[in-house]
Amino acid sequence: MILLPVLQFINAVLWADGKYYKEALDVHNPLFYIGILMTISTLTSLYVFNLLMRGSFQIAERTLNLVPKYATIILCMVITTLQPLIMETLTGYNVIPCWSSFYWEGRASEMDHMLKILEMFILMLVARRYYRKPAPVLPMSFENSLQETPYMAE
Repeated sequence: MILLPVLQFINAVLWADGKYYKEALDVHNPLFYIGILMTISTLTSLYVFNLLMRGSFQIAERTLNLVPKYATIILCMVITTLQPLIMETLTGYNVIPCWSSFYWEGRASEMDHMLKILEMFILMLVARRYYRKPAPVLPMSFENSLQETPYMAE
């Protein structure tokens, strides 16, 4: 919660100074270390989220459908944070070849965005099923329910 905005600010400062370059995947690149810190921060937050999940399962797991709700949140965190790092690494080492007019980083970004659109749409459909409250059942007849109740006059 605190580390990611600080790292994004450092990214912005490095970009403004002209030291922000993504062309090389080496240890002299500051972006390499920022990416590692962002990944460690995400994995730490997933661990804390897992601890919260275990604690809440002991209270009310069956009534609130917590497993699918937590699964969609965790998958969303993994997709938005770790997937771009994996895609950039795979295309940087030519595991995924560059066949379009983009260089390796553009190809990774293109594939990442296309996959995110599909994955988030599927996650939206799954989450909609578990987060949506059921609609109240309305009576089909318009009878006056006061006529059927016994009078309490005595």
